[in-house]
Amino acid sequence: MWNDIVSIIILVLLTAELGILYYILKYNSNFLKQIQSIKGIQLETLDIGDQAPFFRTFSNNGDKIISKNIISKKRTFILFINTNCPTCKSLLGDLNSISSNYDINFLLINSDNLSNDAHITKQLNDNIIYIRSNQITSLYFIRTVPHGVLIDENGTVVLSSYIKNMHVLNNMLLNEKTNRKSISV
Repeated sequence: MWNDIVSIIILVLLTAELGILYYILKYNSNFLKQIQSIKGIQLETLDIGDQAPFFRTFSNNGDKIISKNIISKKRTFILFINTNCPTCKSLLGDLNSISSNYDINFLLINSDNLSNDAHITKQLNDNIIYIRSNQITSLYFIRTVPHGVLIDENGTVVLSSYIKNMHVLNNMLLNEKTNRKSISV
């Protein structure tokens, strides 16, 4: 009889422990999902004032690209895109006019090496250097596209921002142009 009572008490305690363990795991899982959903948490980023990573690659036209040589001549704007990104596609139409309005190098880096990019290459003029490389995107710690990085002649990151539309890109470059003129005066 005492054995039956002890067995029932042990079963009740084990069931209670199992319930507590279930709720702990459930809340821990929800907590981890919330952390993963926060876009601002990144382990590594390229911050303003950091030295931009240099790279060597080939452009879409087959030209050898040495970023150190390009960046050292004049300020360089690198726009990171993906072939299947709708926002990136909307930026391409106006990119040629923007590139001709500013005295800077324009590099367009597509992180997608596989998809057909004919719609991209048709829209670009000769002023824009087009490169397909997911390694360069990783080198700059880019996680969302479109993303723009402006680098000065010394290889220092001046601006780095997610570009949600053409107005953001234009304002970003216009503010930089205005700030640069005010510093040189």
